[in-house]
Amino acid sequence: MVRDVDAAGTDAELARSRAPAASGWAAELKWDGFRALVSVDARKAVLRSRRGTEMGPAFPEIVAGAAQLLGTTALDGVM
Repeated sequence: MVRDVDAAGTDAELARSRAPAASGWAAELKWDGFRALVSVDARKAVLRSRRGTEMGPAFPEIVAGAAQLLGTTALDGVM
């Protein structure tokens, strides 16, 4: 998977066997990992996959750490 960032700052994931060589392209190879969103409200954290599957039981340390954040927070990332 290659992440394309075009001149307008738009990114899109494209299936490719190697990174493009044209100027204006930035590439990032995707290795194994999970895309996840953690949301925190009133010190209660919920970790979900991008498709909405509950991931908290598989990653309790992430949920425990996120629950310490103050206020309402949402974090998106790859684990």
